[in-house]
Amino acid sequence: MMPVDLLDLFLRPRRFFAPGRSLGARASLVAALIVYGFGAGITRLEHLAGLRLVLKARGIEPRRSMAFLASVSVDWWKFWGHAALTAILAAALFWTVGTWWFRLRARWSGAPEADMGTSREIYVRSGLVIALPALILALAQTAAFPSFRAAWAQASLWTLVLIVFPFWSSFTSYAGVRARFPVRPGRARVWFLFLPWLLYAIAFAGLGASILHMQVKSNPAKSVFPSGKST
Repeated sequence: MMPVDLLDLFLRPRRFFAPGRSLGARASLVAALIVYGFGAGITRLEHLAGLRLVLKARGIEPRRSMAFLASVSVDWWKFWGHAALTAILAAALFWTVGTWWFRLRARWSGAPEADMGTSREIYVRSGLVIALPALILALAQTAAFPSFRAAWAQASLWTLVLIVFPFWSSFTSYAGVRARFPVRPGRARVWFLFLPWLLYAIAFAGLGASILHMQVKSNPAKSVFPSGKST
């Protein structure tokens, strides 16, 4: 895709997915899939490695299954190696299961003729809205810091900004499915906007609650309700 296409995808998704507009050659779809996979791999790895660092900082010993994150946190080569392995699996799931689920939602939204090819085009390209910012930030951190641990310790506002993109990606998918399939607007809003937004909100809230729980567990003296007292 050309830069102007990416601009439309991120800022004007209705124009990007407009009927009759070519979404690009198959090679660009595969490239988008690779970026989408890397974005998922990086995000998962950053969440796990960050969680491990929070546990260590609070004096809680992480599970043995998180042992590999010790080297990932201090070596960018291992970080990107693990991200690449995860990206391969993620890309395969996006190409198959992700596309199937997207088409199923389109059909439930009132487009029983929704096909796999168009569904895959919308789904994968919408995923760039999540993946590309995560990939760019990870590359910038790799250039600016000696390790993920150092980058995590200096987390900036840009890290928080990434939370916005999953929600915007859902709107991009909604714009795509409205443009390419004769769906019912109300049903499409439920399946492509409201439910994904609710799931993202629950996921982020759950992550925050888990970190807070670990903090209280590691230092019960600072619990809201100290032992022996009740409201």
